[in-house]
Amino acid sequence: MSVAPAGLILPQSTLSQPWFLVFALVVGFNTLIYLGLTVSKLVPWPPQIHPSRVRAILPFTNAEEPTVARKPRASLQALNEPFVQLRHDAARQTIPNAMVLIGGAMLVVALLNLLAHEDHSTAQTIFGMATAFLLIAVSQVLVRLRVPATTIIAAWTVFIVIIIGEVSYYAANRDEPVILVNAVVLLIMLAPTSMSWRAGVLGSLLGGAAVLTAGWIIDSLAPLPWIVASGAAVVAGLVLLHMRMTIIDRLSLAQMRANALASTDPLTGLFSRTGLLALAETIASTAASTGQQVHVVMCDIHDLDGVNVAYGMEFGDEVLQVTGRALKASVPAADLIARWDGDSFVALGVGPIHDSAALTQAVEQAIARSGALLGKRPLAVTLHAAAALPGTSTFEELLAGATAGIAAQKSAAAPSSDASEPRITW
Repeated sequence: MSVAPAGLILPQSTLSQPWFLVFALVVGFNTLIYLGLTVSKLVPWPPQIHPSRVRAILPFTNAEEPTVARKPRASLQALNEPFVQLRHDAARQTIPNAMVLIGGAMLVVALLNLLAHEDHSTAQTIFGMATAFLLIAVSQVLVRLRVPATTIIAAWTVFIVIIIGEVSYYAANRDEPVILVNAVVLLIMLAPTSMSWRAGVLGSLLGGAAVLTAGWIIDSLAPLPWIVASGAAVVAGLVLLHMRMTIIDRLSLAQMRANALASTDPLTGLFSRTGLLALAETIASTAASTGQQVHVVMCDIHDLDGVNVAYGMEFGDEVLQVTGRALKASVPAADLIARWDGDSFVALGVGPIHDSAALTQAVEQAIARSGALLGKRPLAVTLHAAAALPGTSTFEELLAGATAGIAAQKSAAAPSSDASEPRITW
């Protein structure tokens, strides 16, 4: 390959000055940035969604509470294990950034090779720059498109193994062990960035084999120490992966505990109002897919404040626990039970409407069997159920219907003005 003679444009004394090399490096790096921006414009952007389409897809986004009328989604994304989900989220955030950093570093190294070495291989330099541009472009595609985390992890593993193989071949070809240090650094980065044991172990083994082979070929490296060093690099990467995944799993466990505390009533162990509302849409979607009704059962405890005054707060708490267990034992096992407020419970489920009288009798018998009320005054509870097909009524309307039914039963059971003793309704 013919090279233009030095001094054709600038004198040889200027070309050999350090300040000119730095100036050329800045100009070349700035040119590479503009080339990268030009290439990124060729990557297709996701189509713009009009706000009217968003409102059509999510008609109840601004609602304060979920409704039964929400249409079931065409395809429901399967819920991953919480630990795996958080690991995948970490991979989505770190892998594209790591790709950009490595791609930028490869461009700088290639530019330095062009400026500092007269006997460099042009083909190897061009291949390295092309790999760097491709790595940066792929990172932008992964960021802009909704790519599954497993695909991102696989792309990262494949690219880094290829780059490790490329650097190892370049070091062995030039018999320069210093260049092999770059491959060792990438080998240590591979596993912890992938956030996957399968990809981390497989990629580390493949990359470690390439580094080990290159070190074996280089004459200045002793075989046995280099085998130990290569194995140490693989182990270091896997140890970092273990440490990072341990931290992520602890964060996931803390998040699960916080969600459990937010969605669970600490006294009864049942759902809280927030927890039930979070699952109401799932119940509605299940009912819509099977063509069944959604039912709401309201259970109200009469004069809980009077029970607390007569027997103490601890007994009042026991009354709540017994009533919650009695309601749970009386409704279908698939129903979701929640403590709605201080003295009432709500059951939400799929299926036909319950017989309020039979349900009241079942709850009464379950409370009696508990033996918690022995020696105490009878406990008055009232239950009422409401049901409707999804799409014809909202959760709020069903709850209002059950509440109105309880109010009507309480009004009918209220003592008359000439009654000598109050009447208790079960």
